Amino acid sequence: MTKQFAENLMIDGVDHRLNSFPLDRWLAKSRHAPHFTAPHTALWRGYRANWEIRDQRLYLVGITGFAADNPTEDDSAALGEYMESPALHLPDLFPEYPERVFAHWYSGDLCIPLGDPALPPTGYKMFDVYKGVITRQWIKENET
Repeated sequence: MTKQFAENLMIDGVDHRLNSFPLDRWLAKSRHAPHFTAPHTALWRGYRANWEIRDQRLYLVGITGFAADNPTEDDSAALGEYMESPALHLPDLFPEYPERVFAHWYSGDLCIPLGDPALPPTGYKMFDVYKGVITRQWIKENET
């Protein structure tokens, strides 16, 4: 199985890999969500989002997604033709908020793997989020 591209989460000016996908909740609920397609096997969800925690709030600050021309077509077929698909960015999804969007739709965990990215994580920095607001953070150690 191909390792998937992680999301990116900036905290206090430092970038971290994010193993959670908060945008999926919005995509599942929105009537205006685009249909993304995989540009290659390392990005099956069809997009890569950039997030920021600022003042204990989660914001979507960027996205690059690959739009399928025909949402009914089997996305796993002929991936090569989608390499030239039009890229979608934050203003395409949220025209009213072209720079950042408060992630009010997201409640759940955020998970940042700790350690060398080439190795299995030594643990995780975890965040509880309720309607876009960080309510708790802690370190989860890997059990051996």
